[in-house]
Amino acid sequence: MSQYDPNPVKSTSSPVGPEPKEEKTADTPKEPARSRGKRGKKKKQEKSEEPQKEIAEDKAPIKVTSTEEESSQLRPSWAKFHSSDSEYSDTEGGQTSRVRSACIKVRQCALTCLHTVIKNGDKKIIFGYWSSFIPDVISGTNSTQSQTLFTTILKDPAPKCRMGALATLTAMIDGSKPYLAAAEDCQTTKAAFTSFSTVLGSMIKELHRCLLLALVAENFPLTLTQLIKCIGMLLSNTPYHRLQPGLLSRTVKQIRHFLNHRDPNVRVACLTCLGAIASIQPPLLEICHIIQPSRPPVGTRIHQSADNSSRNSISEDQTTTTSDSGFNSLNNMSQASSHTKNDTSWVIKLCIKNVLSQKAEQPAARQINDFAPPWEKSQPEVPVMVYEPIPVRLESLQVLANLTKGYFPIIRKTYVLLQDLILKCLADSDSVVKLHGTKLLDELSQVMLQDYQNSSTGGPEAITEQKLLEFWMSFLNGPVPAILQCEGNNPVRANACDCISNIGMEIFQQLPFDKRIMCITMILGLTNDDDKLVKSAAVRTLGVYILYPSLKKEVTFVADTANAVLMCMEDSSINVRMKAAWAMANLCDALVLNKDCEADQFIEDFSDMLLLKLLTTATRASQDSGKVKSNAVRAVGNILRYLPNRSLGKSNFMTAVQNSVDTLVKNILTGTMKVRWNACYAISNMFKNDGLPHGSVNWTPDVINALCSVVKDCKNFKVRINAGLALSSLKERGSYGGKFNYVMESLIIALKTSEDITDFAEYKYRDNLTEQIMVAILHIVCLIEIEDIQSLSSLLQQYTTILQSYLYKLYTISTIQTGMYIIQCLLYNCM
Repeated sequence: MSQYDPNPVKSTSSPVGPEPKEEKTADTPKEPARSRGKRGKKKKQEKSEEPQKEIAEDKAPIKVTSTEEESSQLRPSWAKFHSSDSEYSDTEGGQTSRVRSACIKVRQCALTCLHTVIKNGDKKIIFGYWSSFIPDVISGTNSTQSQTLFTTILKDPAPKCRMGALATLTAMIDGSKPYLAAAEDCQTTKAAFTSFSTVLGSMIKELHRCLLLALVAENFPLTLTQLIKCIGMLLSNTPYHRLQPGLLSRTVKQIRHFLNHRDPNVRVACLTCLGAIASIQPPLLEICHIIQPSRPPVGTRIHQSADNSSRNSISEDQTTTTSDSGFNSLNNMSQASSHTKNDTSWVIKLCIKNVLSQKAEQPAARQINDFAPPWEKSQPEVPVMVYEPIPVRLESLQVLANLTKGYFPIIRKTYVLLQDLILKCLADSDSVVKLHGTKLLDELSQVMLQDYQNSSTGGPEAITEQKLLEFWMSFLNGPVPAILQCEGNNPVRANACDCISNIGMEIFQQLPFDKRIMCITMILGLTNDDDKLVKSAAVRTLGVYILYPSLKKEVTFVADTANAVLMCMEDSSINVRMKAAWAMANLCDALVLNKDCEADQFIEDFSDMLLLKLLTTATRASQDSGKVKSNAVRAVGNILRYLPNRSLGKSNFMTAVQNSVDTLVKNILTGTMKVRWNACYAISNMFKNDGLPHGSVNWTPDVINALCSVVKDCKNFKVRINAGLALSSLKERGSYGGKFNYVMESLIIALKTSEDITDFAEYKYRDNLTEQIMVAILHIVCLIEIEDIQSLSSLLQQYTTILQSYLYKLYTISTIQTGMYIIQCLLYNCM
């Protein structure tokens, strides 16, 4: 670091050269002659041997012990330094360099220690110390400048120290999104005090300002990469919807200068920042203004040369030149996309240029001998196509995926470009590019389906059925079937399964018959695959297909799906069982829908043996892990609702029903909240089956007691809502057994305790809870018989005030006015 020395002294020695001769001055006393003898010669010889020994030691390889290797691996890359004392001379300049290097090492070790503490400490505790390391206001000219991390980032002459400070700041920002959510940018006059949210907003603005200042001044590639990564982390954790616009625009204007940096790591970091901006939610108008122009802000060039701005088209018989895009027009360009060529977002142009191959610069014309044969003279030069490094290509695809997911209305006109880019990625030789291509296809197919389903609110530019059909035909006629049938690249196959589950019921019905059969056959076959990712993705796709109107009434397909699901439920992988349980719950939903539609032929043709296997498997899965239970109890409830009368007459079915109800009662009282509310909903489904002997079987008291206990005391309001729904699902008074009055009392107590909110997150469900409890109370009132009035009079007298206040709130609901009239008469008689 001698370039930072204010008074540099040129060193006259070298670590491997001979020791310089001592210059004798007047101040140096001469050694008396008598001291020179054998002893003096011996000392002189020893002195001359010392430098040679040091040189040999410096040249010898350094032996690193295992402990040193482990400690070296634990340190970050920017904290690893090696130096030796022989690098410095004994002159005044060498001593200054030695001191300066030692100071750099001290600062570097301090930053390493701080980085380790922050990375391994509790984020909530570390956030309390932010003000000690990050400024919250811009320092004035008269104020004393406090020492912060930005003192090192902006002023430290050592690149490794700047890199260490940036790594520490990145670790501080990582995971801080919940704590920065309260930030607010207030531009009002000074008040008596400054709120904490305003301090956070000022701190975020100062972070942006200082990091962008550092971005302008930094020129060391490794530090520059770490700096842009730090900016990307800040973009991912900042609540921009609570701040004044402008921060993102200034950030993009600074990052744009590094989009074509010679270091690919810098380009990847810049793309990460663009991906973080594209994934900011909720959508912001400022981001739309950043993304939408065909050219980046302040005239950023996204093509490197004139040769790259006009590339050969992928199509062999069509060539289109675009001067501003930096990439060729893709094949199968429709007329709709030709008039929007200039409206293509600059981000899409940049990413497509990075993903696809580029024509390399042509070498100088080769010298051909005049006596060379004619075929050598006329041989054309084959253009050399080059690709960006793999990290740049993958990060570009990730940016497109984030942009598609968050801001599809902005890029809707250019979906054909993305479609053809995905086709090129799926045909790429690199498996990682294929994987990210399928991820982009997954995101694009989802948002296109949502846009089509919301076409009534999407305007004239919304995706139509014909466009979506052509979109899927290009992939089903293209590489998707080959990917699904090709063994080896299992993550790509799993993603391809997820992609074709996004076809949608309307589009699937419009597909040619052979394409529908192909999709069903391939997915059913992949449920037997050895790879767990492929197997889980395939059974999930079956769970989507089973609810399609054109498939749910096909007994053969439903039976094949049931057998595949039952096989996957026996798998050792919890991920496979979780997806299979979800598919089984959807399958049982389809059974209920067929019963509600009075599809008598389907009910008659569906096998009782297969139905019993589904019920026993779902009951057993209800005792599995929490991730499997939540969908297994849903499947149990649907099967109990579907059971036809012919099945209930068989003893083996009644035994299975008894076991299923016992399992549901257990899940109502214990387990995760999702399992409990699904179990309550399953009981409500069971109560809707009039064929079951409600009230006359031994499980009725257990079920009623469990529901009443939950509706009164459970802290989770969604569980209480579903418990109230279940208590109001029985259609006859006798179905409650001897618990009729107890149910009424429990519902009134539940209405009283609905105001007791211990968790603020439950506040948004309070109105739904009170409304559901009142509906359940009125349902019970409508079933009251004359002999019940005397036993309920004391209960109604005790809670008259509470009931009246809630009745008036629900008076506008016409569906329960009859019940309200009855309960008002009861209250009047009790008073």
